[in-house]
Parts: sequence; structure tokens; C-alpha cells
Amino acid sequence: MQEKLPLAARIGRESVDAVVREHYRRLLADPRLGGYFSHIDELPEHEARVAAFWWSALGGRTDGEARPGAMEEAHRDLGLPHEQLLRWLRLLDESLQSQLNKEEAAEWLALAEAIGNHMVRRGLIGD
Repeated sequence: MQEKLPLAARIGRESVDAVVREHYRRLLADPRLGGYFSHIDELPEHEARVAAFWWSALGGRTDGEARPGAMEEAHRDLGLPHEQLLRWLRLLDESLQSQLNKEEAAEWLALAEAIGNHMVRRGLIGD
């Protein structure tokens, strides 16, 4: 039996970029989460960093653009309540469903949920 390719290889970098752009469009428009992201001055650059993180997390090869610890550093002092993490995940799921097939979307969402659970265990997400 042949090994399954990483999700990054199956969907391509363009799809990762499209999901991230769609997710930020939804986040900024959301009345509960928009304030957490409205301070971002250089949105295209921020989205590029987030896309690089996801590309790497999904198994894509990088040229050093993604820093694994950067995501945790960036969220350390955000004070995001757990209910807002759940909302963030719901908006990610909607973004994934709009850009990918159901299997691909479910695989990415499962990884995002695992990362979210890790952040909760590390105390980066509040009660």
C-alpha cells in the first residue's frame, strides 16, 4: 500500500494561501473576533506568515520561512478565551469548507483542533 502524501502536497500552496485569506476575511468581519485582528497593519504580510505556518504544519517543505515556535509566541499575551478559540475554529471550518473538499477540510481542521488543545494545555487560551 502506498503512503498517503501530506495534505500540503495534495492541496498545494495556492490552496493554503486561499484558505488563510478567506479565514482572515471572516475573522475581521466577525463581531466577536474582529477586534483581536483589527490591529494588524500589514495584513498581506501577516497572512503570508500564517500561510507559511500552515504550509509547514500540513507537511509542506519550507525554506526557513516558518518558525514553529512563532505561533505560540504570538498568542502568549493575547488573552483569548476558550469560547473565542471555538469560534475561531468554527470560522476556520467554514473557510476550509469553502476552499477544499470535505476530506481535506476535515484533515486540516483536525490539526487545528489539536493545536488549539495544545494551546489550552499550555495556558495560552483562557477559560
